[in-house]
Amino acid sequence: MTLQPQRTRSFRRVKVKLPGGRLKIHYTKRKPKQAHCSQCRRLLHGVPRELPVNLRRLPKVQRRPERIFGGFLCPSCTSQEINKQFNVTNEKIETGRLVVKTAGRDAGKIGVIIDILNDNYVLLDGNVRRKKCNIDHISTLDKQIKIKPKASTETVINELKAIGIDVKKTKPKTSKQRPRKQRKEKTEVKKEPKIKKEKPAAKKKKEE
Repeated sequence: MTLQPQRTRSFRRVKVKLPGGRLKIHYTKRKPKQAHCSQCRRLLHGVPRELPVNLRRLPKVQRRPERIFGGFLCPSCTSQEINKQFNVTNEKIETGRLVVKTAGRDAGKIGVIIDILNDNYVLLDGNVRRKKCNIDHISTLDKQIKIKPKASTETVINELKAIGIDVKKTKPKTSKQRPRKQRKEKTEVKKEPKIKKEKPAAKKKKEE
């Protein structure tokens, strides 16, 4: 007697208690192993453990992190690959210095230091989003542009174009008002006044 394919030992055995008190074994497919870095074999976070069939059905945002090499390399190996591609020189951190992001969603993009906030954070703009960034998440390049501290985005774009670096800026999304359902106004139905029927006059009793 051959066993059914759903009862193979490669499947997980889950004991389920039925309402009558009887135990029944359910056979389910095992989840695949957790994703590892292709270089250092370190565990990758942000990659769901799902079967390939279920993984294909997920949207791209949920399959892997949005950064460059997301789902294939760990953060440390990602920063090493970016440094090799851009020939990082680790120059002094100063206003107008060109940098490359090595972590986060903008990893692999070139930005400019607009202002130095403190010993740990700087303000960036350029091909990256205009926001503060940790010094550990950037690597400085050998190029520099002349700008004033906290310069506007337009001046930064013009200076980068003069060097030969194209800047792609996305327009911010405008929130659209959702159409609201309008309640139907109750139409008042005018009731016609009831016409009172006149009662027939009572017959006078015949005088005896």
